[in-house]
Amino acid sequence: MTQNRATHHDALQTLTGGEVDQLAENWDVDRVIAVPNSGSVAIVTASDEAFAGMAGDLIESLGAWQRFSYVIDIGLTSESRVRLSALGATLLDGLRWDVPAAIQDRPYLRAMVLRPRLPDIVDAETIIWIDSDCWVQSPEVIPNLISASREHPSLLLVCDCRDAEYAGSRTFLGWSRNRWIFAKIRRHLFGWRKAINMWTGPLISTGVICGSRDAPAWEAWQRAADRVYRHRLNASSDVQLLHMGEQEALSSVLHRSNAYRLLPTESNWHCNLAGLKRGRSGVQSPVSGRRPSIVHLAASRLHADRYRSDRLFYERPSSNVNDDWSNPA
Repeated sequence: MTQNRATHHDALQTLTGGEVDQLAENWDVDRVIAVPNSGSVAIVTASDEAFAGMAGDLIESLGAWQRFSYVIDIGLTSESRVRLSALGATLLDGLRWDVPAAIQDRPYLRAMVLRPRLPDIVDAETIIWIDSDCWVQSPEVIPNLISASREHPSLLLVCDCRDAEYAGSRTFLGWSRNRWIFAKIRRHLFGWRKAINMWTGPLISTGVICGSRDAPAWEAWQRAADRVYRHRLNASSDVQLLHMGEQEALSSVLHRSNAYRLLPTESNWHCNLAGLKRGRSGVQSPVSGRRPSIVHLAASRLHADRYRSDRLFYERPSSNVNDDWSNPA
């Protein structure tokens, strides 16, 4: 398997936009995989040392797309930087960027406040952000995202945290409770008027985002996040608010502008909201058989035991899952 992957990587060639569309429609993992040139696509994540192993899993799971990957270093050791570079990722210094005082003492939150700045951080026509606690099960999702972004260059592609299989979406009571939780968060960040106005909008996840670098929502998101972290929050604010600030800033921008397109849940499946199991055809829903393209191991510290027992972590075919590069406890 490892040898085949290397062969695919060596045979990469550039494609036009139309050829990317054709690739998305006629994907065959057993053929040589062709991808857009490196100046047109950037697949970006961020990691500190606590998530270095999972970031490595994400990069490896990209397969032929590894050479388009970037890792924003927000606290990696030199050994982890070497390992991620060896997988094909380009390392970027995430500590050189100015961040609000509210998160100065929490370096891992840099990943959140740097997301709105991605067009300033990477020089690419199409930017794909994937959280470091995700891994890609179906690599065809990448050309699909590229094609959709090129078709809708003024929009951001995002996922909704509502789905028929997600906890909080199955019943009216669960839906109402979930809405109330988000309303209280938004009240702290924006005030009650905006929180009420956002009541019926989507519950945007920033775990996976795709968009053209010229999409107007990036700049609007950066301004909204800056207001939240510099004027509504401070270092003593509740950690949940600090964690959710930039995600809800994006929700407020997209709710107001409608400058988004929702991706299928399978493009960012939150395992903490709906259980998955590993079967013969990979990780899938035991309820419907749906098979996520991107598996998001959200809240992995809290759900690590369940994720392990259900074999939801990325499994590398070429190495022992108990080695020192395995998923953290």
